[in-house]
Amino acid sequence: MPEPEPFLSGCDSWATGTSGKMSRRLLPAVVLFIAGTVTHSLALRWLAVPVGLAWGVLLCWRSVQLAQQRLESHSPEVFARVRTPAS
Repeated sequence: MPEPEPFLSGCDSWATGTSGKMSRRLLPAVVLFIAGTVTHSLALRWLAVPVGLAWGVLLCWRSVQLAQQRLESHSPEVFARVRTPAS
């Protein structure tokens, strides 16, 4: 049986329903939203939306870069696994 990939060994917040990692990933938008709620500032709460979107785009872009680097460095190993017949 193949071993699980190292990147799958961490617990993903979407899969488990916990929000620990996700809240850290969305920290800038959450901080703005909480600050807007506490100060009753509609502008800060609305500012959290574009900041959250921009932060999400940045995280996606960086994740794609890391995935490409991983694929480039591990592609011979991955393709060797695919080429070997299952026993």
